[in-house]
Amino acid sequence: MEEIRLGPIEWGVVTAHHPWGMGVRLEESGDEGVIVLDSIHDDFLRCNGEYWPEIGERIRVRRYLYRSPITKCA
Repeated sequence: MEEIRLGPIEWGVVTAHHPWGMGVRLEESGDEGVIVLDSIHDDFLRCNGEYWPEIGERIRVRRYLYRSPITKCA
């Protein structure tokens, strides 16, 4: 099973609003991704689109880091 951790805080810009979440472009790397609906806020009521940052607004984000655990060979 993969280990999932959070990376460092990065600045991004909201690029789109979708029914499933928000599009985000990271400022430093230019990488683009999606923040899925259930990861937008801890309070489910804040997942409502009326509370989302506007397109073009800067936000702080953290990436999920996936890593396979080290296994020992006997």
